[in-house]
Amino acid sequence: HPPSLALMLTTDEEIGGYDGAKYLIQEEGYRPKLALVPDGGEVIHEFICWNKGIIHFCLNAKGVPAHASTPWVGENAIEKLMTGIQAVLKLFPVTTDPDRWYTSVNIGTIQGGKARNAVPHEAIAEVDLRYPETENPDELLERMKQALPVGVTLEVLLKERSSQTSLTHPAVETYKELVRSHTKCEPLITKSHSGHDGRFLTEWGIPVIVSRPTSGDQHTAKEWMEIASIEPYYQLCRAFILKVASSR
Repeated sequence: HPPSLALMLTTDEEIGGYDGAKYLIQEEGYRPKLALVPDGGEVIHEFICWNKGIIHFCLNAKGVPAHASTPWVGENAIEKLMTGIQAVLKLFPVTTDPDRWYTSVNIGTIQGGKARNAVPHEAIAEVDLRYPETENPDELLERMKQALPVGVTLEVLLKERSSQTSLTHPAVETYKELVRSHTKCEPLITKSHSGHDGRFLTEWGIPVIVSRPTSGDQHTAKEWMEIASIEPYYQLCRAFILKVASSR
């Protein structure tokens, strides 16, 4: 019998995946036994079983406007925001952990002020936080809120759980066997700091294998993919689908 197979094509993974994968899974009821997500790894024999969770949030600082010649009359929102940013960064310092499998933050954008001769009354920073499966996102948010100075508030824009697939799942063992036979390499099982749409499936206990053709430097001006690796990757995925289908 031919395999029962669905190809899910979405366009909004980079902005959360809510109208694509999440809608199909949670609203339309897609519940596969497992999924291949071609969105991680650098070489064909690598696949990812752990992805960090994501929190996007804004830090909003309020001040009192005044003329720059008399800054003591007002309250500078940018200065408040800077204090708030430092408070958040202090909670999640960069360490010497070679895997960097810890919570990290990135200040992505800062907006504030309209003129150099005016004390700004409002300033906003957009922040991206990535956390491992050992952390609780609600506890992380509470820690940050408690650390913020008076006049700076935190607004959550996006909160997504981390994603894990058990290494003991039969599908993982099958994929490892096929990696060995198709690539002549030992499977490289890794962790990733980024997220993917597969997290909507692992939330339901559905195993996800994340891999892709040989590529690198994603989201940079030098992003690349090895064209010659596409055919072998296709053959690996095809063999995996047929193998899983035949074992049903």
